[in-house]
Amino acid sequence: MRKKVKNYKKMCVLLIVSLLISSAPVDQAQAASGLKIYNYTTSSSMTITDETISYVYNGKSIPLGNNPGILSSNGVALGPYVKVFRDTLGLKTLYNKEKKTVTIRDDKTTLVLTLGSKTAIVNGKSVTMNAAPISIKYSKANETAILVPTRFVAETFGYSYNWDSSSSTVTITKPLNLTYDNQTVGYTGIQGSVKFDGKSINVSNLPSILIANTAMAQAYKVFAKSMGVTYKYSESKGTVSFTKGDINLLMELGSNLAYLNDELVDCGVAPKLVFNEDNGEVAVLVPAQFVSKALGYDYNWNSATKTSEITTTKKVGKEPNITLPPVSPSIPGDGDYNELEYFNWTTKESYKAVLEEAKNAMNSENSIDTGNVNSSQFLKLDTDQLTKNKEKYQLSFNQTFSNVTASKVNDELTLTFNNMIATDSIVTFGNELAKEARVIYDAVKNQTDVIFTLSDASVNYAMTSENDGKGLSLSLYSNYLTQISAGRDESGLEYLSITGLKEIKPIVTEDEDSIYVSIPNAINTIGDYNFTNQEDKTSMVYV
Repeated sequence: MRKKVKNYKKMCVLLIVSLLISSAPVDQAQAASGLKIYNYTTSSSMTITDETISYVYNGKSIPLGNNPGILSSNGVALGPYVKVFRDTLGLKTLYNKEKKTVTIRDDKTTLVLTLGSKTAIVNGKSVTMNAAPISIKYSKANETAILVPTRFVAETFGYSYNWDSSSSTVTITKPLNLTYDNQTVGYTGIQGSVKFDGKSINVSNLPSILIANTAMAQAYKVFAKSMGVTYKYSESKGTVSFTKGDINLLMELGSNLAYLNDELVDCGVAPKLVFNEDNGEVAVLVPAQFVSKALGYDYNWNSATKTSEITTTKKVGKEPNITLPPVSPSIPGDGDYNELEYFNWTTKESYKAVLEEAKNAMNSENSIDTGNVNSSQFLKLDTDQLTKNKEKYQLSFNQTFSNVTASKVNDELTLTFNNMIATDSIVTFGNELAKEARVIYDAVKNQTDVIFTLSDASVNYAMTSENDGKGLSLSLYSNYLTQISAGRDESGLEYLSITGLKEIKPIVTEDEDSIYVSIPNAINTIGDYNFTNQEDKTSMVYV
């Protein structure tokens, strides 16, 4: 992945790499050493020695008050269901004190949890969780709360869930199911707000979204209804126009070229007709910064609150508040620059062994044949090892298995065992690399599939037969960040190049003077670095 930045813009890049990325500040996780709780479920007192867990929903911190989340004994994040799922996500909840059950539901899904039990009921079907809900009292605050395994609950209701171990922060995101550019996407990026002269504009029916690092806002609701700009949308021509005083702006859906007072300009990102599949809302979204400044307003993107802040200036309706370069087919830069490499950071020595192990896993055999022709029976599937670098799972059988073949399609890894009998089941892990496994038996073929749902398609795997074929060890490996370099090319453009063991999927956002690159589902093998360009102090990189 190579990101180029125009040489006239400050390149301040913050690269955040962890197993899973969170947008929450690091200092939100409270130090929990000495946090005393009483567990009503087990009738025992305990002191939490890990950091407490903070929660973020759609980019905003969830106020937990005196009820922070904690880690279970096997490392599962537990959080207060009332504050997280009822008060913040808006799910309907009911606690039955006699049965000691918590029911959480929306229009499509009903989930029933029982205190002290790892068995959950999802739409009438039993599912095994990796941790049980508990009822506790925070001793110092003298407050009681029921904590539930938040990953399991969030993903059951279709939310995206990320865990950042470095800051002990959980990030939950509600995907927006949007249709634009002739395709439907599950948008999990930033969902922005809009303010005009300090007053919030209600865009909850279709929040601002980021496309090519640009906040796209509703054209009619923001500029016409709230700001008094004359707005016209022509469905037949596919055009939108804005008029404010002496300024006229004409834009075309799907085109980044626009006419500002009859002058052809580049608006950066094309306007789009967007359909919100979740609620049926349809709106034209336009690049908020460009339209605001073209009409004479001032614009600021508040990265902390994820808000487009538009303010009135003396230029409104009189002259654009933006300097627009002429549209030209020529490439940026004049070619008078010498190529220059700023830095080239690579894998640290301490990571080379595990990196080599992960590389070997990429090239490992995808089938094992023991030579046994007799049928065997699948007994159980257990988590054997969880570390920062890999996860290991143990499959057990009553006797030597015949053969197994592994195949991976996107985020599903299927292990197919021939001559294998099994009982259909689902095992929910909620771990960083493996979310769950489904065991499915085909009686006609006398064949069993164990299907692992992975966190990402980049997860590598390796299989090993153990205990004379009565066991199978499955190791899962994260993607690894292996190299970061930056420099300036011959045209004067600065670039940042990021390389992973496998293909990386960067999430890129930016504000007025900084670009932020997050690499989900990757481990940083390079270490923490920072760089400042000593020539002009305008290029800075932090890892």
